Amino acid sequence: MIRNYDYTDAVKSIVVCGDIHGEFEGLVHKVCVQYRMTDTLVIVAGDCGFGFRKLSYYKMLYNCRIRSRLERRNVYIAFVRGNHDDPDYFKGDTIHFNHFRTIPDYSVISACGQQILCVGGAVSVDRVKRVAGKDYWTGERPVFDHNKMIELKYEGFQIDTVVAHCAPSFCENIMPPDWVFQLAEADPTLLEELKSDRMIMDTILQDLKVYHHPLRRWLYGHYHHSWQSTIEGVGYTLLDCMELKEISIRTKRGQVT
Repeated sequence: MIRNYDYTDAVKSIVVCGDIHGEFEGLVHKVCVQYRMTDTLVIVAGDCGFGFRKLSYYKMLYNCRIRSRLERRNVYIAFVRGNHDDPDYFKGDTIHFNHFRTIPDYSVISACGQQILCVGGAVSVDRVKRVAGKDYWTGERPVFDHNKMIELKYEGFQIDTVVAHCAPSFCENIMPPDWVFQLAEADPTLLEELKSDRMIMDTILQDLKVYHHPLRRWLYGHYHHSWQSTIEGVGYTLLDCMELKEISIRTKRGQVT
């Protein structure tokens, strides 16, 4: 069964954010203080920073440092899994606070008349320099789940937006930078796995088309710069670290733009 997180009655706008790499307080300050957003759902497109500290830290962070600010502005933050996140934090309700929660892969967020598919994961290109279970997790890669794609169809979801950590193969970055090839000298399967990640995103996109979802946009992070293009009627947006992009807003008359 597809998990559906429904913010329909809670928010009037949706904003997607690029990687934050543990800057939870910085994100909340940017959204609530710098831009003074209200009644807003913020979706972080991976590399949130979960797993680098104990679970108790994130509970303290929410309750003691950011909860009151989110509640005053009625801002909700939903986190999609990145490669720099422990996958265990995105299973079930490990991080589940009223205004701050992680979203399991193949879940749907409903808000502002949109249905948003969330799919996390990617390869850490610098994994040979990291320690498994401490700052690198072997289950970091995206997983293609055809059964979930079928469930989306038969449960009646109409996906118009994807928020993922990476993107189809024709989106930037199409070719890894030179320094990735240097890392691959010590990591023989890296380049093939990078290619495989993009092929998984290609397959998800193909299933969305086959099952006639009204896909309009795909937003992602991971590559640490900005890019956007419309390809075959779908707008693809790569978000830099802490970059924000509003994707819908509900007008006073209830219309969604």
